[in-house]
Amino acid sequence: MHIIQVSTADRLGGAERVALSLHQRLRENNHDSRLCVGWKHTQTTAVDELCPDRDNSYWKQCFINIALNFERNSGKKWCRHTGRLARALGDPAEFLRWWRGLEEFHYGKTRQLLAPPYDHYALLHLHNLHGGYFDLRLLPELCDKYNVIITMHDEWLYTGHCAYSMDCQRWQAECGQCPYPETYPAVRMDNTEANLDRKKKLYRESRLNIVTPSRWLMDRVKQSILADSIAESLVIPNGVDSGIFFPGDKIAARKKLGLEQDAYVLLFMANYFRSNRFKDYETVLQAAIRAGEKTTGHRKIILVAVGEDTALEHVDQIELDVRPYIADQAMTACYFQAADIYLHAAHSEIWGLTITEAMATGVPVIATRTGGIPEQVNSLDTSELDERAQQGTTTATGILVGQKESAAMADAICLLLENEQLRKQLGDNATRHVNNHYTLEHMFSAYTDFYKNILGQQLQ
Repeated sequence: MHIIQVSTADRLGGAERVALSLHQRLRENNHDSRLCVGWKHTQTTAVDELCPDRDNSYWKQCFINIALNFERNSGKKWCRHTGRLARALGDPAEFLRWWRGLEEFHYGKTRQLLAPPYDHYALLHLHNLHGGYFDLRLLPELCDKYNVIITMHDEWLYTGHCAYSMDCQRWQAECGQCPYPETYPAVRMDNTEANLDRKKKLYRESRLNIVTPSRWLMDRVKQSILADSIAESLVIPNGVDSGIFFPGDKIAARKKLGLEQDAYVLLFMANYFRSNRFKDYETVLQAAIRAGEKTTGHRKIILVAVGEDTALEHVDQIELDVRPYIADQAMTACYFQAADIYLHAAHSEIWGLTITEAMATGVPVIATRTGGIPEQVNSLDTSELDERAQQGTTTATGILVGQKESAAMADAICLLLENEQLRKQLGDNATRHVNNHYTLEHMFSAYTDFYKNILGQQLQ
């Protein structure tokens, strides 16, 4: 098979890791796969860059270089504004579109996908298309040339700007009156009705094969402006590398990470979790504190929160150990292997890849009942610990609680910390469940079958 994949980058978050893993497995199995990314960070074979911040006019490139220098300090508001001003001087038309709240689609390098060396490929597999590198206006033309598959890792394709709609349902109608204009990808002013209408017109001229990692997202896709453009659709859960994520030596993992051997370790992972609108760090923190208050006099509780600058502090009855984002998967696995429980609270979640990684390493998960998470975690019913749990025959892999229910999460933490046998059983169940359903091999097999099905229909 000859396949082009398109993704934001070859190293970043979960969506990018899925695209890169799939690309590598395709090449390992002797398929002709190329990965085209907005920004290239690795030396992986057959990865091409579509970076929009290169190959511009001298004038525009000078101001883009200035903007990039300021944007590297994007945590400072004045740096973001200065970077935006520099881009405006380099391209006034782009600045005007941003000022009006229109989503930016003017990325000329996307057209390379229609020319050699890509023009002999049969399949074009698109992943996240936002992030400032892909010209969505070319979608109908790409559909005329290729069999186009889109794996949706978020909701952006059917909204007026946002990657996650949170509790807003306006995407089902026409957007406008947006309650979250600042949600990523943010818009300066509310022109979401025009943005959604522009996408709708593009989809009318396109035939798309849609993949989602969860049934929850697929149900929403079929209620959206994408519905009439779908040729084929399939739910394929994101897989994890079972050669990296597996139960390990807890003592060795804690020694490597500098964590106390005799403490209870609760783990939470999310990039920039304090400012991440889609994750719910406050619920995790309050749940850990409540659990610490209930278990006073027992072993120390350490909440290891990964995704921010390093810090160590005591918060009420627990120790809070904040650590920076980890790009290396082997080190990520080490954190899971060191943990007793993985906590995951979210306001919106398509498919929690870190949840699957935690389960693969034998760590029971306590998470919020949000989005696609209930499809990942087989929840123990804590209101009635039935005979199956007492007898060690439960198939549960974790415990789910409602959104923002820190008290319920704290109760679940205490239940598992006080019952080592139950904690171990849920962890063993979790590993078994991932190995049976959510490995890279399962994901790769499902995608290759989907590719063959699409190509087979083309030949009929």
